[in-house]
Amino acid sequence: MKGSYTLLIKLPEQTSIEVGSLGKIKFEPGFYMYNGSAFGPGGLKRVQRHKEKSEEGDNPHWHIDYLLVNEKSEMVKTFRKEGGDHECSLSQEMKENFTAVEDFGCSDCRCCSHLFFSAERDDVVSFLERFYS
Repeated sequence: MKGSYTLLIKLPEQTSIEVGSLGKIKFEPGFYMYNGSAFGPGGLKRVQRHKEKSEEGDNPHWHIDYLLVNEKSEMVKTFRKEGGDHECSLSQEMKENFTAVEDFGCSDCRCCSHLFFSAERDDVVSFLERFYS
């Protein structure tokens, strides 16, 4: 099963994280939405890899790994959609509604980011449920 996904991650307090080549990023308390696609081997099983990475604290490789392995972050929900690649179109729509974490997770496309922030959980969940329904 291949498709696109969004990880919903909660940070209860402000924290600074060294994110590979992006350097140190200050993350405000609230909710972060990371958009990804899974069209390679394993498809949407990639979502499980992200969950395991956050639980085990493995060495980070991708930008999102640095956030997931931080002891203060918690993956609270995942959203999945089979079929087409919605990663960039969803990111473009999120840019209009949420705060982008510039250059995060988008080194292979022209998006400004694939990670977005909101202080309010309800706004995030209702937006994502509409998109993923």
